[in-house]
Amino acid sequence: MNSIQTNVIGKPKKNSLFFLVIFRSLILAILFSIISQFDVFGIKAATSLHSEAIFSRFFSSRIYPDNAQNEISVVLIGDDFLNATNQTWPMPYNVLSGKLAEIFAYEPKAVFIDILFQQRHLAKGKLESLMLTINAYKDSIPIYIPLSMLGSLEDATCNPSLPLTMKDIDQGSVIEKVRSLKINHSYIRWAGCGTRYPLYLGGNSRLPTPALSMFQAYCKLENYRPDICAEMKSLSSIKESFAEPMVIQWGGMASKKQQELMIEYGTPCNDTGFWAQLRSLIPQTMDSRKERGLRQLCPHTNTLNMVQFLTSTEDSHKLLTDYIRGRYVFIGANVAAIPDLIENPVNGKISGVYLLAMAFDNLINYGHNYFRELSVFEKILEEFLIIFVVLCLLDWSNHILRNRTRKFRFIVIKLLLPVVLCLLISYFFWYYCRQSPVDWIGISLIAFIMNPLSIYKDITDWLKRKSI
Repeated sequence: MNSIQTNVIGKPKKNSLFFLVIFRSLILAILFSIISQFDVFGIKAATSLHSEAIFSRFFSSRIYPDNAQNEISVVLIGDDFLNATNQTWPMPYNVLSGKLAEIFAYEPKAVFIDILFQQRHLAKGKLESLMLTINAYKDSIPIYIPLSMLGSLEDATCNPSLPLTMKDIDQGSVIEKVRSLKINHSYIRWAGCGTRYPLYLGGNSRLPTPALSMFQAYCKLENYRPDICAEMKSLSSIKESFAEPMVIQWGGMASKKQQELMIEYGTPCNDTGFWAQLRSLIPQTMDSRKERGLRQLCPHTNTLNMVQFLTSTEDSHKLLTDYIRGRYVFIGANVAAIPDLIENPVNGKISGVYLLAMAFDNLINYGHNYFRELSVFEKILEEFLIIFVVLCLLDWSNHILRNRTRKFRFIVIKLLLPVVLCLLISYFFWYYCRQSPVDWIGISLIAFIMNPLSIYKDITDWLKRKSI
């Protein structure tokens, strides 16, 4: 009788086990979601950046839509063009004028010229030539040039509580004659946004950055597509819908046409598929100097080099027609003497004009539902939920697999499940909530440390056997 009672008493109760798992995971999740916010040594900041970079290379860049790929082109002025034409940078305005006229003649839908017209070339006629070209096409093609904000106000550009006005524009960023042209202006030179892209500056929707300016032109030309342009009909709706900086999603696949063109350039695109990325991790594991994963050599945005305007063959004419006619064109420079480079997690360092083109690409794909950064409170809440769910699942898995060998449970529960679960939940929030990837590496480390399967017993048993 006693043995029967002991058996009944010793039988685990599912309800008590369930509540024990929930309670234990809840306490640990609250504790670590609060402690992890105190980033004294910058560990969380480092893991967050690394989490986003790896997530972009392995996942988000692979599924980024290519819907806008055939609508946007970048034209780069590089050292090879300057050498071929015996020019220096900044280019004389008459030379630039001639190339702009060639681009305009191919009938793009809109053009952003990512060049600050600051220099006063002394030779007569050079500036006038540029002004004549722009005046000749401005009525048929929306043309945008950048104006810079005052350097002393850069910290206010991403802070809506410190509103900026037209008086805060650096009047010296563009020479007066060009500024007086009745063409569209976009506003650049911001600070305080980190790696995020602001769509207008200083809480003033009248100061749009290049991507939003081009998107305004896009919506007008596309008759305000209801799926993405509904919020673009008034300044008040623009101010409300585009107030938060964008977390740019970088595409990782060049178009087939661009891949063929890159072979001609002598820099073919590399394989950055999931399995290629995974294979690259093996030699990188023991090398702390290298980033994890592979960078794509080819940008997502279709790109022309200005050198291609120097030939007049039938093939080159067809290429220029395909890449410019009916497209939204961003003209930028990639000159070694005055580098204008930005770094993104997919391509590494590339010309700054791609930042503008890719932000515009995101707007065409997502409209006002673009990806955003979470607030501090939202991040804490989300990390708490992920840690809680992961710890519950790990604790329950440890109970379900209790009859398996300890080695098997160590590999599955201690090593594989924390990373896989954190990635899956992070992917869910990223995809459905349109937000930046959470710090899945940091959360995986917390799950590893607080995992219910302890390796302490294995280590002490091994030491005891060695000491005998």
